[in-house]
Amino acid sequence: MKRDTFASSAQRRQSERISCEIPGIAVCDTGLRIPFKTLDLSQDGARLRLHQPIRKFPGHTLEQLQLNGVGQLFVNLRWIRDREMGVRFDHADESELRLRDLLDELHVSAQRMTGRRAASQRAG
Repeated sequence: MKRDTFASSAQRRQSERISCEIPGIAVCDTGLRIPFKTLDLSQDGARLRLHQPIRKFPGHTLEQLQLNGVGQLFVNLRWIRDREMGVRFDHADESELRLRDLLDELHVSAQRMTGRRAASQRAG
């Protein structure tokens, strides 16, 4: 019997993803800097929307993200489609703690927004 060796992206993820719109800069080994907006974020990685369509980075290797509220994060590029890309974080420094703090803040903000919406629906 042949086992399915392909897991869905949701099965591969080890931590919860939080939707957000945090701006940042992707930095390549050549110094190329690419502005982006974070679409979702987890302790393990992120999905980013670039400001311009990029199919590949010919001659460039993505090395790090400079993310507002966290600072420098070393990354591995997982996939790229038109203006979006997925990265996995390489937690080799204190950035993991800064990222965890930011995720906690985003989670609390999301819970507040959900609570406000529910309260306004009950009042309306």
